[in-house]
Amino acid sequence: GLSGEELISEEKTPAIWKVRQEIDKIEGVAEWKASEEYKSIGKENFDMLGY
Repeated sequence: GLSGEELISEEKTPAIWKVRQEIDKIEGVAEWKASEEYKSIGKENFDMLGY
């Protein structure tokens, strides 16, 4: 998927998971990830790159 949820988990990649959790605490990050612009950019990148 666009967010890599199936690849990153606390069990599979604990160090990456911890960094991701810390980034999500930064003010504005959650709002950005929920925005239509973020979703559009993510989809366009996925369509172009295939991952």
